[in-house]
Amino acid sequence: MKHLKYILISAFFVLASSCGDFLDKTPSTSTNAPVESVSQLLALIDNIPTLAYETSNNIPAGSDDNEVSRELYKSSPNSFSIDRMFYLTNYFDGISSQATDGLWSGLYSNIYRANLIINNIDKVSGSNDDRETVRVNAHFLRAYSYWVLINTYSLPYSDANLSSLGVPKKLGIDFEESLKRVSQQEIYNLIDADLAVAAQTKIIKVDPKLPWRVSKNTVDSFRARLYLYQNRYDKALEYATNAVTDAPDLLDYNTLGWSNPISYPATGNLPAQTLYYSETHDWGAAKFLFWQEWIYPRLANDRSQWFLPSKELVDLYDHQNDLRFDLLYVEHGNRRFSVPYEAYRYNFFSDGRYAISGLTTAEVVLIKAESQIRTGNWQTGLKTLDDLRIKRYKAGTYTPLSAANQSEALKIVLAERRRELPFAFRMYDVRRFSVTDTKEDDVVMTREFFKIGLSGVDVNTPITYTIPVGSSLYALPINQVEINASHGEIEQNKY
Repeated sequence: MKHLKYILISAFFVLASSCGDFLDKTPSTSTNAPVESVSQLLALIDNIPTLAYETSNNIPAGSDDNEVSRELYKSSPNSFSIDRMFYLTNYFDGISSQATDGLWSGLYSNIYRANLIINNIDKVSGSNDDRETVRVNAHFLRAYSYWVLINTYSLPYSDANLSSLGVPKKLGIDFEESLKRVSQQEIYNLIDADLAVAAQTKIIKVDPKLPWRVSKNTVDSFRARLYLYQNRYDKALEYATNAVTDAPDLLDYNTLGWSNPISYPATGNLPAQTLYYSETHDWGAAKFLFWQEWIYPRLANDRSQWFLPSKELVDLYDHQNDLRFDLLYVEHGNRRFSVPYEAYRYNFFSDGRYAISGLTTAEVVLIKAESQIRTGNWQTGLKTLDDLRIKRYKAGTYTPLSAANQSEALKIVLAERRRELPFAFRMYDVRRFSVTDTKEDDVVMTREFFKIGLSGVDVNTPITYTIPVGSSLYALPINQVEINASHGEIEQNKY
C-alpha cells in the first residue's frame, strides 16, 4: 500500500481530545462506527481541532517575514532545529528529506474526510437540511484544501503554468486511486466545481458560534482570495465587496488587553527583563477558534513557538501607535527560550504557537483595497484601507492615508497586507507578485546565513542565499518519503 494512503486513513481517525471544555464536547467518529447517519458526517465537519491547524511544519520560516541572523544562530545553535534551517534557506534536499510533511498529510486527510462525506451523503439517514449542510461544507473543505496544496507545491497561477504539474487529485475513498499529479488546470477546475456546490448554502452570514461552517459569506470571501491569487482583480473586487458587506465586524485592537507580564532574572550575560504579552498569549482553542474576525478558521502552527520576524518586517510598523506591533511583537522574545541574543518574537495565539492563515474580515478588506487600487480606483482603495487601519491604531492617533499616484498606493496596500497577515501569507504573496503585470511588486528574497547540508550548519562558511523572481523554489519540494512510497506515481518538482 502507498504511504499517502496510510497517512490519510490514520490521520482521519486521530481526533483531538485535550483542548478544554469546548473541545471536549466536540463530536468524534470512531473507526468502529459504520457511517449510517448524517449526524456522523456532520461530526466530521464540526471536529474543528482536526481541521484548523493546517501548517504543522516549518513552511512559514521560508519567507522573508522570517529571519535567523548569523549572530542569533551562533548564540544558541541548539535552539534551532535543522529542519527549520532547511526551510529558512530553502534547501531542497533538506526539505524533501524530512520524515514527514505535516501540511501535505494533513490536507490530504481533510480531502479524504470531504470525499468520505461526499460519497456517503446520499446513502445515510437524516434530514434534508442537515444533509445539505454537510454537503456544502464537504465541498468547501475540499476546495480550500486543494487551494492550499496547489499554492504550496506547484508554481504560481498563470496562463503559462496551467499545464504544469499540480498535485494528486483524489475524489474518492478508494486507497487504490492514482497518486499521479494532474495539471494545475484540472485542480483549479475542481476547486471551481466544489465552490459552485458550496455556494448553494442557505446560510448567509458566519455563525459566530460555529464559524467553521460554510455560509455564503465564506464562499464569497474564498472566491475573493482565489481570484486575487489568479490576478483577476475585477472578479476579486466583486466578491470581496460582497464579502465585506456580510463579514463579521473588524475587531478594534484598542479593546484587547494584556496578559500578566513574565519576569526573568539576570543570568549569565542576560540581564533581568520583563516581557509583556497581549491577552491572546493566554488564549487556548476554546477562545481563539472564536476570534471575532473569523470567516473560516485556519491556523499556521509553528512547532517551535517562535515566529521570528525579520528586521524588514519589524521596521514596517509604526512602533509608537500601531497596536499590532505593540501587542503582538514581543521585545526580548528570545528570553522565552533562554537564547542569549536579542530578538523579537511574534506572539498571536497560545504562547506564539499559531498565526492566522484562514479567512478573516481583515483579509477580505485588504483584498478589496488592493483590487480597487490595481484596477485604477486607488483613491477609494486607500479609503478602504483606512477602515482597517483605524481599528489597529491607538485611539486618537490615526491619520488617513494619502498617495500621489496609483504606484504609490499599490506600495502602501502591499505593505499593509504584510503588516496584517505576516508569516502565513507572505510566500503565497511573493509567488503571485512574480506573475502580475507590473514589476513594482516583484520580490527578490535574500538572507545572510551559513552553508547548510544534510549533516548540519557550517558556521565557519557564511553564505548569501537568494531566491530570484520566478524561481522554481516557489514550488515547495514534495516529501521524498511520499515519492518513494508512491512507486513512481508522484513526480518531484524540477529544480
